[in-house]
Amino acid sequence: MSAPFAVDGGAPPELAAWLTQVKSTGGAVTMHQYCEQSRGFMSFFGKMFTGPRAGRYAAADNYDAVLHVDGVDQRVTQVEFRLRGTH
Repeated sequence: MSAPFAVDGGAPPELAAWLTQVKSTGGAVTMHQYCEQSRGFMSFFGKMFTGPRAGRYAAADNYDAVLHVDGVDQRVTQVEFRLRGTH
C-alpha cells in the first residue's frame, strides 16, 4: 500500500483486486481498529468485492486480510495478509 486511504472511500483499485480474491476464495477480510476514538464500523465492504476474478491474484487464495484502521481519522494505514487457519 503506497499511502493510507479513507475507510469511507473504499480501497484503491490495486488493493481492492487482492481483497476481492481473498473474499472470493472463502477468505475473510476484517478490520482491526487500533485507536481508542472511533466513529463506528465501516460500511465499504460491498464496494470492495465486485469485479471478475483474475488469475494473477491467485496467490491470495489461501489468505485472509486484515485492514488496520486508525480510529481517530478513519484511514486504513496497513493491510496484513495472514495464512488461513494460523490465527
